[in-house]
Amino acid sequence: MASLSASLLTHFLVLSLFLSVAVGKYHKCKGDTTVYHFVINKYRADLTQAQVDTVLSHYVDLTNGDWRVKQFIWGKDLGPEVEDKTDGFEYGYLTTLCGRQETIDYLNAPATKAFAAEFFPASEKAIAVNYIVNHTFPSKGYGTSGKCGPCNLLGKKP
Repeated sequence: MASLSASLLTHFLVLSLFLSVAVGKYHKCKGDTTVYHFVINKYRADLTQAQVDTVLSHYVDLTNGDWRVKQFIWGKDLGPEVEDKTDGFEYGYLTTLCGRQETIDYLNAPATKAFAAEFFPASEKAIAVNYIVNHTFPSKGYGTSGKCGPCNLLGKKP
């Protein structure tokens, strides 16, 4: 049951981040191969905020320094007073890349591997998921309310 709730939470958070990206500037890659590299984590309790901030700054530096990264956003959970369904995950990171191979190359780059060697040990728990963005559902009318951000930005009507 715990793995099911973690899976549902992950998919809910991914959808939430997709929608938040749709409201802002949306990067669409050629051939509908936009990939979201989505990570959520909880830092170890023994880390100071300064140590967490250092890891966060290294994550930003990593994404700013890699030409494959088209967009990077991150944020901290608003806390249980807003919604208590995070299963303890505190931070979310969304990296936009173009294509499966570009994603594989980014994840296997020496700088990314060096950062992962810092990030994952600093995390009590973490989940990383890679999705190719699906642009077909809005055109079929699934779950659209006429306010589909990606549809509007792509020039499609829901």
